[in-house]
Amino acid sequence: MTLDQATPSDQASVSEQVAELIQLVRSGEETNIQQALQLAKSLGNPATFRQYLDGLLSLYQLAFRNKRKTLDAVDLTQLFQLTRLKIPGGRKLTALPDSLGELKNLRSIDCTDNQLQTLPESIGRLPQLKLLDCAGNRLQVLPQSLGALQNLQKLRCFDNQLQALPESIEQLQKLRTLICERNQLQALPESLGKLKKIEVLYCSGNQIKALPKSLGQLQTLELLDCCDNQLQALPESIEQLRKLQTLYCNNNQLQALPESIGQLQNLQLLDCYNNQLQTFPESLGQLQSLRKLGCSYNQLQALPESIGALLNLEELYCASNQLPALPESLASLPKLTKLDARGNPFIHIPSALRQKPGLKLLVDE
Repeated sequence: MTLDQATPSDQASVSEQVAELIQLVRSGEETNIQQALQLAKSLGNPATFRQYLDGLLSLYQLAFRNKRKTLDAVDLTQLFQLTRLKIPGGRKLTALPDSLGELKNLRSIDCTDNQLQTLPESIGRLPQLKLLDCAGNRLQVLPQSLGALQNLQKLRCFDNQLQALPESIEQLQKLRTLICERNQLQALPESLGKLKKIEVLYCSGNQIKALPKSLGQLQTLELLDCCDNQLQALPESIEQLRKLQTLYCNNNQLQALPESIGQLQNLQLLDCYNNQLQTFPESLGQLQSLRKLGCSYNQLQALPESIGALLNLEELYCASNQLPALPESLASLPKLTKLDARGNPFIHIPSALRQKPGLKLLVDE
């Protein structure tokens, strides 16, 4: 009797048997897989089981760049033991097979520089995944199932066409690095603040007009790059980022920096060039760890006297502003070795600054 001739009760029995066969294959153990293939043969190779194997075949061909047309127990075992999936760029792939979710041992996926338009929802069934690199594709959305990747530590999705990040991103409680620059993001989700272990956030080159207030909840954040957006202000909550060491906010529309920025006691690099800044807050002098300050190409009319309190400052770039003078206090900075102040309408440059030993002073004479 063929499956077509089988009674409903027979068909139900066959469905149960196929489910058992699939479970044997999913075990990833060669003996179990061999047993499943033999049992399937005795059942006449049920269509649903063949379809399952066909999905694994396309995945095998992708993973191992192998054109074989059938898989034996050794091949399937090798596939299920895979921990790293690297798909070479330039293959012009537009989609990944849904069977991707079968590879429970995957720790990393690198599918950069293809033409992927979507990622399969099944990607959320990869419990061991730590790295997902899907940069350089044509992705407009990320799957909501992304939030199920409880062990994901690094997400690289830059150079795509993303218009938003999924709200489920808040569930990635082990995420340490998020690189979503050069997309079409108009905002970051407020739920971003729930990423309690994130250390690095790149969101430059988007169309973001404001950063979420929840940004301040990222207590472990060490680097924030939000340059090349449309930001008009930084949130006051930025003061809570006590571990922040690097802040890039270049090429925005910032008219001022928040007074609370002085609370960033671990900040070592602040780059805010090419904005619309007219003044700095006096709290700037509280940044005792600051080593480099870049504020060129703004509309600054003065630097605060408190800048003389930045005892660890090594480099100051304030070119192309509207500064008529430089503060006397700069001459007292013990570690200052480079000062670029070209392109300003100077009337006065302190003689102590001109004579400061070890300082490379760049001004228009």
